[in-house]
Amino acid sequence: MKPKIVFFGTPEFARDILRDIHEEFEVVGVVTSPDAPVGRKRVITPTPVKEFALEKHYDIFTPVKLKRNPEFLETLQELQPELMIVVAYGLIIPKSYLDAFPGKWINIHPSILPQYRGPAPMHAPLLNGDARTGTSIMIMDHKMDHGPILAQALIPVEGDVLFAELSDQLRELSSDLLLTVTRGYLDGSVTPVEQEHELATFTKFIHRNDGLIDWSRPATEIYNQFRAFHIWPESASWFTKNGRKEKVKFEKMLLTTEAAPFDTSPGQIVWREKRMFVVCGENTMIEILTLKPAGKNSLSAKEFLNGYSDITSFLSETSRPPQ
Repeated sequence: MKPKIVFFGTPEFARDILRDIHEEFEVVGVVTSPDAPVGRKRVITPTPVKEFALEKHYDIFTPVKLKRNPEFLETLQELQPELMIVVAYGLIIPKSYLDAFPGKWINIHPSILPQYRGPAPMHAPLLNGDARTGTSIMIMDHKMDHGPILAQALIPVEGDVLFAELSDQLRELSSDLLLTVTRGYLDGSVTPVEQEHELATFTKFIHRNDGLIDWSRPATEIYNQFRAFHIWPESASWFTKNGRKEKVKFEKMLLTTEAAPFDTSPGQIVWREKRMFVVCGENTMIEILTLKPAGKNSLSAKEFLNGYSDITSFLSETSRPPQ
């Protein structure tokens, strides 16, 4: 008999885990965020998890809230799941729900807990230049990412890996570990272990301006920022053209060992054999390969030189300038 589960999740990372594991379980329900407007045209769109659940004809639930929602708790109880699997769902699971199914709430948290608790555990190791990261399978309690650990697995973080690739690696690692651990937990061969709470560190929510570059920082820090935010909120900066401030997104960049010329300042563009470098803090530089001015197509460095030869530097402002 396959274990009966209810799956809680919302974004692509959660969808891909559900896709990896769904054949090993009897999925009696999928809980995800309500449909929401997406894109410039604000088209009402189902979540990635809901789209997959629709393909598989699972029962889908999209409660606006869980707290003070006893009706939905009754619905869960009627489903009689053996486990609830929670992956990047988006709402806090209330204590009343946890108490109704004691020890049955399993959460995938893609970090080596207690390190990087909170909403951005996959971005943090890239931002901090960590050499390794991993995933944790835990039993949820009433505190954020605080519950006892069922299992953990580690992977190295290569110096040039970007968020999208790291997310795929952690998803595969998490799916494989989850399947192994749930079997052991249900048959009693896997026992939860308390976290070392005194070692806990925390991440914060990511905001739109977090991708904006402060060129006074060293090139290594700017490159790590790019690695973490190249998808969203995107690595970006401002420049001035014809007296107006315009935004540019950096789609590909590389660290370089070349030092900045002595008479330059952070944000200044340096051209060497039609290769584009930007001066950073501590006499370092970073090479720009592909960039996209707002409202324009992506440009190579050479194409940017042809169309924007009058642009000599980027601004180090990290907030949107007044309109």
